[in-house]
Amino acid sequence: MLIAILFIFNSTAVVSEFLKKDNTLKTTFGIMILNLLIFQDLLLAPVLTILKAWNKEDLSFLNIILPVLLCISIFFILKRIRTVQEIKFPRFFHTIENDHDLQVFSGLFICLGFGLLAEATGLSSALGSFIAGVIVGRVKIFHWLEHSLIPFKVFFVTLFFVSIGLRLDISYVYLNFKIIFLGTFFVLISNSLMSAVIFRLLRFNWKNSWYGGALLSQTGEFGILALSIAYKSGIIEYSLYKAGLGITCLTLLLSTIWIAILKRLVVKRSLFNDN
Repeated sequence: MLIAILFIFNSTAVVSEFLKKDNTLKTTFGIMILNLLIFQDLLLAPVLTILKAWNKEDLSFLNIILPVLLCISIFFILKRIRTVQEIKFPRFFHTIENDHDLQVFSGLFICLGFGLLAEATGLSSALGSFIAGVIVGRVKIFHWLEHSLIPFKVFFVTLFFVSIGLRLDISYVYLNFKIIFLGTFFVLISNSLMSAVIFRLLRFNWKNSWYGGALLSQTGEFGILALSIAYKSGIIEYSLYKAGLGITCLTLLLSTIWIAILKRLVVKRSLFNDN
């Protein structure tokens, strides 16, 4: 089950940056991939709940079904928000639009509030903060705050990937490089093939299907979180934990090269067919 979990999650940060770079974020293809990534993020809550309660006696039906119901509710809320161009607040809140200090503290309050609420109901605080970010992004009075935080976004995304790199045990990878590199390339190839077939079944052409498969080839950062919880809960041993971390980190590192290679092959193939 843990291996299946590692295959489920992809890196939203990596995939979204490639979609922005290729100007495909707002196309039908880009929206489909973003919907898949959001659905993966919503699956995190019940997955973590199951892993945390795996070896505990207080595991109950309510502890599992509540996060699932909340995730379903969040999915429909996001679906509703996506069709709304702007979320309108009462007239009283319009005074915040001209007060940058109030915007900062109000945005921070909403983010922390949703994070605490999600944590209290069995979900992850990251998921709650994600929902808060979506809501704040659709509120007109927070537009200044959204554009002003772009430098902080770059900093924290960089810090996030640095923290992933710090988890990688170089000595362990060196001593077990055969199994780790074999697992890394198995994940990249199998994820690419499965995703490409699924995109083709969804009526996308082979060019977009292979590109989508390349984008979803890596295992994401949530896989590291699932590995950590599984290790702390006693589900897996230390060696498997280290191997899983190594494979996840290497797929994140090599996925950019893998995406570039498959994209070039697809472009060359399409040009050959056109000629």
